[in-house]
Amino acid sequence: MGKCVGEAGGGIDVQQDVGDPHIGQARAAADALAGLSGGSRLKIEKWSRNVVRHVDRRRAAHDDFRTDAEILAARLRALEIDGEGAQARDTALYHLSEALRLSHRVSDLVAAERDLAYLRGLTR
Repeated sequence: MGKCVGEAGGGIDVQQDVGDPHIGQARAAADALAGLSGGSRLKIEKWSRNVVRHVDRRRAAHDDFRTDAEILAARLRALEIDGEGAQARDTALYHLSEALRLSHRVSDLVAAERDLAYLRGLTR
């Protein structure tokens, strides 16, 4: 993982501090999908598998993840279910929404860091 040495000499795991919130939310969404019935899961299987693949590769701050997560969210919203399945769907949608929000935030922070490095003359 990416380590950064702080002023006191202690290591800070940058990837964990910056990257984990959206990864954790995406994992929570995938976990919530287990509460859907078999038929409902089949209707979203391709997109949920894509999201899990991005998360497993720790690539949830990329456009491909966001596209697949947005498609999955749309497919989840289209499911006509009730009871425990609806609760699982709503929980997954909440976590997916948070994962997307945090993914955009991480991308914004990375872009800002790149801009600052450019302005400081560290990159060309």
